[in-house]
Amino acid sequence: MEGGGGTSFSAIEGYIQYTIKEGGKYPEIICVITDGAGNNVLPEYPDRWHWLISNNGCTSYCPKQSKIYALEDFE
Repeated sequence: MEGGGGTSFSAIEGYIQYTIKEGGKYPEIICVITDGAGNNVLPEYPDRWHWLISNNGCTSYCPKQSKIYALEDFE
């Protein structure tokens, strides 16, 4: 897997908040497979976010309370 470009991580949280307003619940687990290039996100429950980061990816946009894994450990 190769990265490039950028992902709006805040859009993921925005969609989750939208579904909550429509009667949904906050997911127990959010799994993001990424190279880490994106934007800041401030999740309501950062401990439920799991980040699988590709080789040479960055973790600077991952909330510190989240779980961060190297994708190569699962390949």
